[in-house]
Amino acid sequence: MLILWLAWGPVLAASDPLGEALENGDLAQVIQLWPAQREVWLSVPSSRSEEAIAALVQIAERITDLAGADERGWEAAESALQAAQEWRERRFGTSSLETAQGLTMLSDVAFTRGRFHQAELLERRSLALRRALGSSSVATSLEGVGLCLLQQGKSGDAEPLLEEAVQLHRRQQPQDSESLAEALNSLAECLRLRTDFDKSESSFREALVLVKARGEASNAQAARVANNLAGLLKDQGRLAEAEDLLRQSLSWREANASQDPVALAVGLLNLAELLRLEGEGSDAEALYRRSLLVAEAALGAEHPDLVPHLAQLAVLLAEQDRASESEALFTRALSVAEKSSGPEHPIVAQIAHDQARALMSRGRIAAALLLLQRALAIRTLVFGAEHFDTALTELELARALRASGKPVESRTHAETAVNALALLRAYPESHADALGLLADLDRAKGDRALAERELRAAIEIVEGLRPESGGGERARAELVARHASSY
Repeated sequence: MLILWLAWGPVLAASDPLGEALENGDLAQVIQLWPAQREVWLSVPSSRSEEAIAALVQIAERITDLAGADERGWEAAESALQAAQEWRERRFGTSSLETAQGLTMLSDVAFTRGRFHQAELLERRSLALRRALGSSSVATSLEGVGLCLLQQGKSGDAEPLLEEAVQLHRRQQPQDSESLAEALNSLAECLRLRTDFDKSESSFREALVLVKARGEASNAQAARVANNLAGLLKDQGRLAEAEDLLRQSLSWREANASQDPVALAVGLLNLAELLRLEGEGSDAEALYRRSLLVAEAALGAEHPDLVPHLAQLAVLLAEQDRASESEALFTRALSVAEKSSGPEHPIVAQIAHDQARALMSRGRIAAALLLLQRALAIRTLVFGAEHFDTALTELELARALRASGKPVESRTHAETAVNALALLRAYPESHADALGLLADLDRAKGDRALAERELRAAIEIVEGLRPESGGGERARAELVARHASSY
């Protein structure tokens, strides 16, 4: 039996079965017992309210450890945190720092469950309390709201909050280099999404310097920052630099593999993806398969975090014309995602999107259309129309519709993608491609003047992509090759 429950003595003797179920890892029993036990915890004498809060938080943490992809487990964990929040408000009042901390915990659970708008609202309430109280933890709450906004595709709203968080961390004395590095990492990711590549790179590199200065104790954080910086460089076509960083990140994760095998699996996955882009198919496949083995050993065969490992290997195999192997992996990835996260989760949309692209490359347009329509419906429902992922699926659907002989519908989706990407200032190469597709469609219907304006606008976008790194010139050459007929 857990010491936690023994510490309560006879006051909560009725909760002993819950303690045993948690200690034994029996999630089904926990879920069955929790509703009644919640009332027991809430009936503790007010003189022991602080102990009740601590106990309820520990219960929630243990349930989340057991929950995996079981929504009922997450609901029980959230319920435990809500009970703790009731005690906080009774004990400390609704305008206390303790109440703000509880709101952040509830926000974290909502974020983990993919409920980003709910998480944002909870963290905004926490932020308002922290500001009113003059708390030194305002920066952490600002960062929390910013990350919620990023997940909703609202990088423009997130940027000033994350910038403020960085500035608050800079002013703290003594300065907490770990927290400052984390805030810089979040800001850099936001700037990357807003295509402010120079400032993004500068923030990532500053974060990496801060983390490295802390020595081996910070290797896990250093690996994450290096990994994210590599992603930025990859987006700019600076693949050799990105590969060096990913290998450095992977070396840190290899050294810490026994403590965090999931991070190792992610590091292997990201390096495999880069090698795939560099045309190193056999080396990429070996890393993809190793990442899958490590992830399966750490998480089990049905865990939702296994999905990217399955789906990205499926993409590689599709590119190698190994259709049956690819489809088997896509099918397994989709099955795991639907079972673990439900049929309308963003990861389901990502798999459908990726599989549709693979099918289109083999001329299976009708099957691709069905998958893209499903992906678009999910992304519109979850993220809204003005989100990066939604816009990218709009573009793929436009391509599929054009290939199926439906130019009017194709143009509608291409124009939607162009407008969203212009508003978001994101994925400039995809934005340019969408304009190029519009140019092709308009030329085909005889409007050559409009087609030329659209193609020139596309070329102007790609020419702004750091030509000194090769990214802009490469993107321009590829764009013109695809759409030269629109002149």
